[in-house]
Amino acid sequence: MPDRSAAPAAPPAADDRCTAQMKKQEGCVPPARQAGGGGTTDDGLSPGAVAGIAVAVLAVAALPLLPLLWRGRVRARRLAATAPRRRGRAGRAPEGPAPGTGDDPAPVAERDAVVAERTLAAWRELTDSAWDYGIAPDEARSPRSAAERIVRLGGLEGAAAESAGRVATAVEQVLYAPRPRPADGLAGDVGRVLAGLRAHAGRGARLRASLAPRSAARVLWELARRRSAAAERLRTGRPAALWRRAGAALRPARPRG
Repeated sequence: MPDRSAAPAAPPAADDRCTAQMKKQEGCVPPARQAGGGGTTDDGLSPGAVAGIAVAVLAVAALPLLPLLWRGRVRARRLAATAPRRRGRAGRAPEGPAPGTGDDPAPVAERDAVVAERTLAAWRELTDSAWDYGIAPDEARSPRSAAERIVRLGGLEGAAAESAGRVATAVEQVLYAPRPRPADGLAGDVGRVLAGLRAHAGRGARLRASLAPRSAARVLWELARRRSAAAERLRTGRPAALWRRAGAALRPARPRG
């Protein structure tokens, strides 16, 4: 029988090869890390952190699309507002008789406000569409003069130019006539103006109007207005009054002489 005492000794473990001084200096590396194995490291990212980074990246990537989405939503809302409201089954005539008749069941002022809002919504969409293509609004001009300027600078011809004139005429009727009169086909007129502006513009201008519309500046104006209104409410509203009363109650009274 072979002598067991002559058998080779087992190789020392990794921990046995690490002296106390090497461990103190962190000179010992586990075999799994030496071989590049599947061991995990302390500096790895957790699944939650990876998901958070992915969400942040998607949010940053979606930021350039916000003006495009906002502009499409505003355009759809405005053009929908120009359509006459109907009630009951589809295909029935607009609710109530035309303004000015004695059988109108709705209050006259309310109907006039609805008619005016439909026309002005179409006008706002027309002027903002022109702004997106580089024709800034000019509030000092009358609607007719502003439409002529859009036709001239936007290179509109034919049906597009006529549509701009019809919308301007409807706006002036709403603004200056004793009673606003409903105008039909405003959404189609605005669509023809927009198509004319797009056809006359270059490729760069079309991309700018779609991806970075200039009229999106109205969002910043609206946010600034709301912030100012909120600050004013905080300054003059009920919470501010309560704080002032609380401060007056906590203020020490003056000693009487």
